Amino acid sequence: MPTMITQELLNFIQTQKGKGLNDNAIKGMLLNSGWALEDINQAFPQNTTPPPPPEAIVSNVQNPEITPLSPSARIFIIFLTLAVVVVFALGVAYFGKKYIQSQKAQPSSGGRYSSPFAPAL
Repeated sequence: MPTMITQELLNFIQTQKGKGLNDNAIKGMLLNSGWALEDINQAFPQNTTPPPPPEAIVSNVQNPEITPLSPSARIFIIFLTLAVVVVFALGVAYFGKKYIQSQKAQPSSGGRYSSPFAPAL
């Protein structure tokens, strides 16, 4: 019985190899779909294209490029950072002053002012 290697068979094998399937998996798929084993075995030697080089695979991955910030965006980020630093510093100064005043208002025994960092007497 003559073998029937069709372009459809060759295209299917090429497509599946492109998806990363190995030869045995492709042969199993073809056998399950009704292809003759002789046709499959003859189609594989004819379809020996080398795998693509790693550079070709990597080049298909989309690498978004980092674009520089516009001058207005840079200025906005600088002002926002400065505002956060100023608000933090004002908060530390205000609440630190309140804390020190509250500690001075409550003298401990012996006329000394208590501190959370002073050793207990």
